[in-house]
Amino acid sequence: MAKIVDANLLLRYLTKDDPQKADKVEKIFRDKRRRPVIPDIVVAEVVWVLSSVYKLTKEEVIEKVESMLGLGGFIENSEVIGKTLSIFKKFNIDWIDCYEAALVQTGKYSGIYSFDRDFDKNQGIRRIEPK
Repeated sequence: MAKIVDANLLLRYLTKDDPQKADKVEKIFRDKRRRPVIPDIVVAEVVWVLSSVYKLTKEEVIEKVESMLGLGGFIENSEVIGKTLSIFKKFNIDWIDCYEAALVQTGKYSGIYSFDRDFDKNQGIRRIEPK
């Protein structure tokens, strides 16, 4: 049965701020017998921590998320996270709003109820403001 990877492991791996721990995490990802899973919420936490605690630029955060996607089939919803990353690159919108927009782009939802006009920046997203 698969195991979930917590954000603190990913942060060690991505930042290499503790090389010994980063090496241990890398071993988990290289071991083909283990298939750890990175839930979407963990990706969101990593983005938030890299931005707010580590003070990385948006471009640096994008690079780290891209490297997480490069790990292979570990991210729970890699298609949605990939779409989220594309929106995040293109617009000045926070990660969670990009994620919600990506969910709409999957075709499972027809729009987003929101007062947040940031969604209007993305042409393919239908924002519905409650009346």
